[in-house]
Amino acid sequence: MPIVKTLKYKIAGVVIVMGVLGYAAFYLYSNSVGVLVSNAQTCLDAGDLNCARENLNRVLDKNPNHLDALFMLAKIDFQTGNHQTLEPVLRKVLGIQPDLTEARQMLATLLLSKCRFDDTEKELADLRQAGAFSSKQQGQLALVKAGQMVSATQPLTLIDEVSTNIEGALSGDANQPDAHLANAILQIQMGDGAEALTEAQLAQQAMGENFMTQWAIGRARFIQEDLANAQIAFERADTLR
Repeated sequence: MPIVKTLKYKIAGVVIVMGVLGYAAFYLYSNSVGVLVSNAQTCLDAGDLNCARENLNRVLDKNPNHLDALFMLAKIDFQTGNHQTLEPVLRKVLGIQPDLTEARQMLATLLLSKCRFDDTEKELADLRQAGAFSSKQQGQLALVKAGQMVSATQPLTLIDEVSTNIEGALSGDANQPDAHLANAILQIQMGDGAEALTEAQLAQQAMGENFMTQWAIGRARFIQEDLANAQIAFERADTLR
């Protein structure tokens, strides 16, 4: 009987040890970087951004320079408009892989939305050099030049450059919103309030309401001496800045 009891204890001990080892193996597997990234992608495919973010943050806790996790997190922030942390994440991604054109395109779009025209122009130049310069980037460059024209001491010197980029963008995509917004700003500079308003409204329909579209609408209405609606647009622009 003592032998049988001892054997039972040994078997029970082995079962417990195997159970602990099995749980440990499962824990290590379920918390491995590869599985966490896969889980994040599954969450993204299901539209559960919080779940995806949670898994990606766990990956970055283990490896702060994990490229896939950083880029997936940047895509989530870009999609949700969480721009506070987006720029440093994108710059970190590009620091790891400078030729990742999608990340650079996102960075250019982000910088342009903040009216950082010179910084945007630099990113667009890099995209052109990388052969990733489409009608979208041409429209963004037109808007950059239009923005620079507004603050230039001699704005008329930039008119040809703005016009050339607008034409180039719209020849590739007649609905390119950045080009329409650039044209609105150009028409404002030329004093054509009606055309500027039409172009600004076209841009806003395509890209949504933002500081620049409302500013352009306000300026266009001001030129038309529609002062009440101009004031409304300017106030709205201030809230969107």
